[in-house]
Amino acid sequence: MAVTEKQKYKFTNSMFGRLFGPAIVSSLGWALSDMADAVVVGQRLGTTGLAAISFILPVYMINCTMAHGFGVGGTVRFSNLLSKGKKDEARANYSIISLTALFFSVLTAVLGLIFMDPLLKVLGTVKEDGAVYVATKQYLEILVASTPLFYFSNIFNYYLRNDENQKLAAVGSVTGNICDIFFNIFFVLVLGLGTRGAALSTSFGQVIAIAIYIPGLVSKKHNLRVTFKVKESLGQAFSCFKLGFGTSVTYLWQMLFFLICNNLLMKSGGEESVAVFDVLQNTSYLILYLYEGTARAMQPLASTYHGEENERGKKELRKIGFLSGIGVGGAIILFIEFCPQAMCMLFGVNGEAVTNTSFALRVYSVGAFFAGINILLCNYYQSCEQEKTAYLIETLRGAVILIPAAIGASFLPARFFWYIFPLTEALTFVV
Repeated sequence: MAVTEKQKYKFTNSMFGRLFGPAIVSSLGWALSDMADAVVVGQRLGTTGLAAISFILPVYMINCTMAHGFGVGGTVRFSNLLSKGKKDEARANYSIISLTALFFSVLTAVLGLIFMDPLLKVLGTVKEDGAVYVATKQYLEILVASTPLFYFSNIFNYYLRNDENQKLAAVGSVTGNICDIFFNIFFVLVLGLGTRGAALSTSFGQVIAIAIYIPGLVSKKHNLRVTFKVKESLGQAFSCFKLGFGTSVTYLWQMLFFLICNNLLMKSGGEESVAVFDVLQNTSYLILYLYEGTARAMQPLASTYHGEENERGKKELRKIGFLSGIGVGGAIILFIEFCPQAMCMLFGVNGEAVTNTSFALRVYSVGAFFAGINILLCNYYQSCEQEKTAYLIETLRGAVILIPAAIGASFLPARFFWYIFPLTEALTFVV
């Protein structure tokens, strides 16, 4: 009987294995790329550079909200249509998502450049702050101008993976991120361009990733071809975004969270407190991106099984997916618990700040265990088009619990602030 079960679900295990490897490699690449700015800038500019990186995070999260919303929602619908043999409708879906993303990314970039100074004030820094204001503005100008690149590098990656082109998606992502890291070192440490160099390296990395994706987007062997005879309406594009918003809303809540924390920490402890907060956030990428990578590996299979109404296949996928995600994420959590000083050294943190940062990292990693499970649950529900449940999870962990906890913790000694992370994730998990 056991042999029969194993044979029966061998297909699910095999397909997940094919998706899991590239997804984890991509996630590591994204994590290292996102961390590279803070690592290199921290080594060069110290707390001023780290604080500047923290101040631009809310803008980065706005881009993530839109890009992942369209990417995830669009590809869930795309995979569902392909599973039913509706290739023309699937291509129309890809086309309208691409055109809509182009419009909104250009609009966002133009508005951001026009209202740069008011935007900086909202982010938490003004001209009177001196060096940290200048460093933040230099980074932000390039980041905002590169908004379309960020949108399409993410959307193309999602669609390639759902069009059975996972290897190309992984190669493009990893190569772009490796180049980002290389350019960071060259622009910041060799040429001394500071935060401007860090922003340029990120933009160049996106360009390289998109260039690698292009063959998969024009290949006649696959389904990704933009047609200007789009049958899908703008309303259907926003229907996809609404579906994807179930998980991308987490970036919107993070934007609000970063705004609140950066402003509070800047007023209470200056740029050094904001810098420690940035170290914590960048370390979180290394952990949570692994869980998100596992969720991305689960998504095409979950969407397909859902379209086929295959409940037993979904059950087997949940089992292997959750075990795999907890395995890779848990390994990093244990490393941080036992070696937080290594992370401090990586980001250029020294002196008295090492003790406070190490303590914060240990507290955060406890919450990261529950965060990983919440991420897997949320993405699974979304892949099965249960966006309300996914939205509930992300709203609890990203706003309803987290933001009030952050505001409340601001009235306590700084050491207690970091407990908001395990508190938020554990309560969300319980709910």
